[in-house]
Amino acid sequence: MGCVWRQFDSALPDKLARQILIVDFLSHKWLSMCIMKINCCNCFKLVSTPQRFKIFNYLKTKQRSTVSELVRLTTLRQPTVTFHINQLAKCGFVKKIKDGRNVFCQIRKKCPDCPLFV
Repeated sequence: MGCVWRQFDSALPDKLARQILIVDFLSHKWLSMCIMKINCCNCFKLVSTPQRFKIFNYLKTKQRSTVSELVRLTTLRQPTVTFHINQLAKCGFVKKIKDGRNVFCQIRKKCPDCPLFV
């Protein structure tokens, strides 16, 4: 999944790169066998932003991270990263845990058969 963004990000406009990413998702057998729910469309739409996709994938591999780590990863400003994290949290992908001044983000699997977690 990440290869699609790196391969087409600079060569194609954002909208076309997102369409290619979705086509790449749909070409996999595991997704074509899966019965997609209405919520799946919302989830794909949510992670179609390159920076949210990067945050989502990083949290998937790391399990838990602070907002400041995600700021360094994405090279975005802290309020922008917080906005993206809040969007992921609103949809149910991320759980935020506040510890003093630090906010830890942890990935949360929304559906048991979610194709984004395969």
